[in-house]
Amino acid sequence: MNEYVFIPSYISMSMTFVIPFKGNKKLAKLAKKIDKSKRIQALYKASNVMLVTRRNYTDHGYVHIKIVANAALKILRTLVKAGVKPSIVEDYKMSKEDAEVVVFLGACLHDIGNAVERNRHDETGAFLAYQVMEELLEDYRDRKSTRLNSSHIPLSRMPSSA
Repeated sequence: MNEYVFIPSYISMSMTFVIPFKGNKKLAKLAKKIDKSKRIQALYKASNVMLVTRRNYTDHGYVHIKIVANAALKILRTLVKAGVKPSIVEDYKMSKEDAEVVVFLGACLHDIGNAVERNRHDETGAFLAYQVMEELLEDYRDRKSTRLNSSHIPLSRMPSSA
């Protein structure tokens, strides 16, 4: 199985999230857990209520996550193909598949802080993501390293232009 159609229950069937697993069973398992997580679904929905409904801002729920997660995996795979060794492989002696899990997980959780507030959503999101990852990674071999590295992603953002 090379792909999994990722459809959170609160999204209509026309919204599909096709992730190219390319044989990465760890990534496939994680995507299924995210799909079934009521907590993550609630955070995506609350992010859009906070931003789209209340602040007339752009989507930061499921559609945004779908785009970011696929783009993040594509960028990582392009870099690996070009010979770049992911830091989690270099520093923690984990596999390329583990690096994909870290990037995918970070992409899926990078904006969940918007469920609480926008201005410091990165900091709030890192706190929320760290808690959510405990649930998602409960049976993962190197849960601690994966969780620590994925929790950096909500804090990684472009500097303000102001």
